[in-house]
Amino acid sequence: MIETTERGRIIAKEILRQLSGMRFIAMTGARHLLAGESDLKFRLPSGFALQGINCVRITLDPSDTYTIVFMRFRVRTGECKTIKQIDGVYADQLREIFTNETGLYCTL
Repeated sequence: MIETTERGRIIAKEILRQLSGMRFIAMTGARHLLAGESDLKFRLPSGFALQGINCVRITLDPSDTYTIVFMRFRVRTGECKTIKQIDGVYADQLREIFTNETGLYCTL
């Protein structure tokens, strides 16, 4: 089991809250949410998102902005390919950028 600091859990919960919390999970099918030291990682159902995106990492930067990395993970080969990385994202832009890149809505 991976140990995460209390600070890491607080950051991950805040990122999820800014994405719309449980509504986000219900709308996108996000699963395997994992809190890191200053990030939140999660998987999306394969075949749902644009460009085959099925893994996302959102990291809080020291400048109080976020870096979002959209990836495609292939279970068979264990290969993880970065599709797109967007730096300098403000909290109020998280949902819009996520929707634009994946085609999945965060809320109704």
